[in-house]
Amino acid sequence: MKKTSLIPIILAAAILLCACGAGNSSTTIGSAAEKTDLPSADLHAASLQASGSYGSIYPYTGRALYSLPDASGQGFVTGYVYGMFDYLGNRVSDAVYSGIQRLSYYSTSNFSELPLPLWVLESQSETGFKYALAAADGSFVTAPIYDSIYGIGCGAVAVIGTGASAHFAVYDTLGNILYTESSAGLSGRVTERTAFCINSSADRIIFELSDGYDLFDLHGNHCSGPWYYVGEFNDGAAPAALGPGQYGMIDPDGQLLISMSYDYVSEFLNGHALLEADGYYRVIDREMNILFGLKADYASLNDYGISCSHDAAWHFYDFNGTELLNDRTYSWTGLYGTRFFTRSTDAGVAVINVTNQFETVLSGIHSVSPFYTMLGTAPVPYLQASKTDNNGKVIASYLLDQQLGTVYSFSGDCYWDAVQDKASGEWYLVQYVNGEGLLYTIDLVPLCPFSYSGTIYDGMVFYTDGNSFTARDFYGNQIFQTDLF
Repeated sequence: MKKTSLIPIILAAAILLCACGAGNSSTTIGSAAEKTDLPSADLHAASLQASGSYGSIYPYTGRALYSLPDASGQGFVTGYVYGMFDYLGNRVSDAVYSGIQRLSYYSTSNFSELPLPLWVLESQSETGFKYALAAADGSFVTAPIYDSIYGIGCGAVAVIGTGASAHFAVYDTLGNILYTESSAGLSGRVTERTAFCINSSADRIIFELSDGYDLFDLHGNHCSGPWYYVGEFNDGAAPAALGPGQYGMIDPDGQLLISMSYDYVSEFLNGHALLEADGYYRVIDREMNILFGLKADYASLNDYGISCSHDAAWHFYDFNGTELLNDRTYSWTGLYGTRFFTRSTDAGVAVINVTNQFETVLSGIHSVSPFYTMLGTAPVPYLQASKTDNNGKVIASYLLDQQLGTVYSFSGDCYWDAVQDKASGEWYLVQYVNGEGLLYTIDLVPLCPFSYSGTIYDGMVFYTDGNSFTARDFYGNQIFQTDLF
């Protein structure tokens, strides 16, 4: 899927930015009552100020930035600066930020990005980019002192510096500091890799430290570790390892559930996990019962069963071990994260649902693919396809409902995309015809026009048209607008 984002930000994608000069002064961060060993910094006078009276606040594109004129005397737009406005359309900060983004975290419980009620405010300084953390309603805002901010299920981890100079604070969504590296006894063990902080469904935070992975609860209490590796907790268990070829399962307190005797152990998905040793795979359930096993060159889980390759064929098994597909020609292609496989035929593309062996042929279709998918699941429940004429021009598009098997057809040169509300996490569809977009609900109810540059927050569409920034609700009512030049 083509991802679009109105508010760009450089979060370094789990790579910490340059080290700042960390001082030893003590300061209160945000609305937290605790003192920390993090350095202080002054907020810009026109930047967001903490207040409990805003209600929900949102980013806007404030003005364009230009390069220096070239030899012809012309400059060009190099970027934009951003500010915040409230749900009534009132400006609550000037456009002083180089980027604003809604903080989210990746949850393997449902394999999707989940938004948090927090904003990350990016400011550019002489030493590089610095980040502040703010509540979704502006009720708290920290100083812009952090090099990186990462979303976890309980809130955020904000990091200053790298290597031995690194400091971090774990925030909840109300702005309270839960603990720091010093209060958790991690001083000297924080490195660049400590950026790997993830949420688990078991109220545990997993830190990759200088000597391995450690598990902490939300209050900074050490639960277990160091481990060679710890994965995400699902169904009360996580894969863990003591070293290469020593993988097993642990509970949130670090107690062994499966012995450390496997070459590979997957995370739980839809109540099942894979154990592998010497090319033999075992499928287990939540109670750690082995359901069945098989020899395979490769195997992987999705929501509906196990795909694997063995005996010169591609196979798909359900969780009872029943073989649903045996493809010795390797002509079927699995649609990642779904229960569907496709293959080309003289009549078009054949689509098979392996869970009930229902097969259909989409006449004249040249390709079928799922919408934006993540590991093991598809948040948008459609497959999409298109039909072309002899010259390769698209003359029709199709949506196949994965649950009902219903095929919806749309004539003309159009294609579909999926977009997520960055505040609520809800998904929507967009149909593009001749460059013009129309937003739909997942149930295919039309809502409003939508552009390639559009972003959705709380049921409002934000977009720029080259000269101005506009926010409108789904009914077309203008909430906020400002010129860019």
